Amino acid sequence: SVNVGEILGGQFISQIATTAKTKVDIRIPPGLTVREISTKLDKLCASEDNISWRVIKGWNPSWTGQKTEIAVSISHAKNKFLPEATQPVVRLPASDASRWRSLGVPAVCIGPQPELVSGVDDYAWISDIVNCAKIYALSAWIFLSNNH
Repeated sequence: SVNVGEILGGQFISQIATTAKTKVDIRIPPGLTVREISTKLDKLCASEDNISWRVIKGWNPSWTGQKTEIAVSISHAKNKFLPEATQPVVRLPASDASRWRSLGVPAVCIGPQPELVSGVDDYAWISDIVNCAKIYALSAWIFLSNNH
């Protein structure tokens, strides 16, 4: 995703802005790197006069494949309690899963609906919290029962 979080420009409200600044949050999808995105932005800015950019902070995406034992265990448990189709999503990088992955430990996130718990006045439905607790318990049992 790309989110323009802040835009600043001009010196006076009734005059054309001669300068502008913006802060953009780019969530890099699995398969791309900070370096690749940086190269693309360098090329875009080089083709225009007086446009520059810089990284404020950034890290490469990390993910665990859907066919790993932990992901399969969670999928089986999820199907037991949520028979309707659900889709895997790319989670924001602030989860502890990325830290586990950096240590070589496969990790996934599963929780209440991402569209309600990642913004201003976020919340989760009680039924989703209860279902998640059931999924956590059953997926742990499945995972630990398979050669662990």
